[in-house]
Amino acid sequence: MGREHGQYGKPFNAGTKGKRLELVTKAKRNCIAYEEPVAEPIKKRGRPKKKGDTVYLWKQFTEDPDSFPEAFVSIYGRNQSVRYKCMDLLWGQKLYQKLRFVLVEYDGQRSILVSTDLTPTAVQIIELYSRRFCIENCFREMKQQTGAFCYHFWTKTLEKLNHFKKKEAPDALQKVTDLKAQRKIIEKVQSIEVFVQISCIAFGILQLLAVQEATEGDLSTLFYTRTKSKSRVSEARVRWYMGWQINHLLLQHPDSFITKFIRERQMK
Repeated sequence: MGREHGQYGKPFNAGTKGKRLELVTKAKRNCIAYEEPVAEPIKKRGRPKKKGDTVYLWKQFTEDPDSFPEAFVSIYGRNQSVRYKCMDLLWGQKLYQKLRFVLVEYDGQRSILVSTDLTPTAVQIIELYSRRFCIENCFREMKQQTGAFCYHFWTKTLEKLNHFKKKEAPDALQKVTDLKAQRKIIEKVQSIEVFVQISCIAFGILQLLAVQEATEGDLSTLFYTRTKSKSRVSEARVRWYMGWQINHLLLQHPDSFITKFIRERQMK
């Protein structure tokens, strides 16, 4: 749901050539935006206006309900009837970036969606935002099955985070001036990235094994499941099956190198 923009370590701005990182998210209920400034026929002294009239987005649901067309949108795998209104307005403080706001009314609920990309339609923005639960489910499975976010890497060269520090207090990274200490901090960050990347690869392998038809019959008879899936087995069942197979192979080959290696580490 996003695209890269610019190069790593360089600021993102409108004049940067290359790719962008676009965002589709949900705005707060009290979000306000601004219309574009109207060009004055007679040029006056002073700085030209950067914004126009203020638009209270939540009031659009009640003040102008006739401007909401109805459409069928694919939400959570089903075609649902929604009412929406698309508006391109300025947002932010002093910058006033143009964003695309989509006011959605679905099943008695109202939401304000916002996109930094002005090219997708309102229906596409609604469908993109409805897929966030698939991403959250993926994060949950990665945490529970492969421990992707259970890393514990730290270095003594970096101070502990102080959640109660004042705004004017310097950041902990700014205090690190020694080159050796900075190198250790970079190595710590790289260790975290490698750990998460390996966990993602392991989780992808579990998913590939889960969609194989050959493993479905074998895994379904190993242990009891409260709710049997009608399509494919889950990543949790594949992980349990792989762990059971590895332990079974180690017991069958007690003189193998890997078995001796594990036992020596367990005895220490």
